[in-house]
Amino acid sequence: MNSPFRKDQLVETSDGTQRVKPVKNLGDGVQSFTVKSPDKSTRTNRYRDGKFEDTNYNPSKMKTKKIRKKKPRIPNVLKNVEMPEYNVKVNVSDKDQAVYNYNKKNKNTKAKPGKKTITKTKNLVTGKINKTA
Repeated sequence: MNSPFRKDQLVETSDGTQRVKPVKNLGDGVQSFTVKSPDKSTRTNRYRDGKFEDTNYNPSKMKTKKIRKKKPRIPNVLKNVEMPEYNVKVNVSDKDQAVYNYNKKNKNTKAKPGKKTITKTKNLVTGKINKTA
């Protein structure tokens, strides 16, 4: 037994094989048919009284862009290396050593600071004298 539905017609074009759906009667002498392309876009053509009237083009859906996950940064494992020695032996003359020892011994004796100077300014609004250090 045959199906009550009409099948699509396959048409070979430069874009590939396109499927042409059967013609639909929309009323008032308007007919339409749909052409489906291999890139999943559709084009609907409408005719009124056998004359071409209008066409609609529906492009295929855009693919959503996949977001790549960032890989975690794994630091390099440090190798066990001997610590370098920073205590370097320096040959210092006796005179320089004596000066160093003297300065080290007397480093806490600082010169006493002088007396702080105080300036007096007259306030032009109130007439009083202000003392500033």
